This record gives sequence, C-alpha cells and structure tokens, in this order.
Amino acid sequence: MTKSAVNEVAKGRVWSGKKALELGLVDKLGGLSDAITAAQSMSEPVEPIYYPLPKDAVTTLLSNGLKGGPKSSIAIKEQLLKEELKDFYPIYKEMESLKTMSGVQARMTFVLD
Repeated sequence: MTKSAVNEVAKGRVWSGKKALELGLVDKLGGLSDAITAAQSMSEPVEPIYYPLPKDAVTTLLSNGLKGGPKSSIAIKEQLLKEELKDFYPIYKEMESLKTMSGVQARMTFVLD
C-alpha cells in the first residue's frame, strides 16, 4: 500500500491485529520472531542484536551505590522502600517512629503536613 492509501484506511487510529489484517494494513499476524524472520527474508542475512533487559530495582540501587561511592545498607533499604511505597512512605516512617516511643501517648488519627 502507498502511504496515502494506508493513511486513508488507518486514519491515525490504533487497530487490533485482526482488524488491521481485515483492512489490509498488515500482511499476516505473528509475533516478534515472525517479524524478525520476515525482515531477514527481505534483506541480506543479518543477525538480530538483543539488548539486555532492564535491571530490577535492587540491582540498579546496588550498582548506583557502587558508582557513586559506597552506600550503606540502611540508605539502600530506605531508597527501596521509598520506591516501593511511594505516597505511603511517610505513613511507614510515622509507624516506624512509634517503635522508639515509650509511655502513654495521645495520637491523632491523621498526620498534619
């Protein structure tokens, strides 16, 4: 199909694979390996380059800690907790602070910022 023919049919929308096949926007349905095989058949033989998967949060934190100087395990734990808990991190910190308090206390049911 020419670009203008594709534009006329697709109209800037995202179509499901099945509908795109019905409309003639794709030749056939398949996955990544099918796409690689089809691309290889249209050109001279080449080997695909697979990039490494993104690192998980722990690996990233540990490697960043080593690059920027040694990080304590406490700093790494705190950074992991902030990333995991997001908006709930201040509540977690408040609950942790209760562990060090003693005696009778009157507590609010909310935290003032």
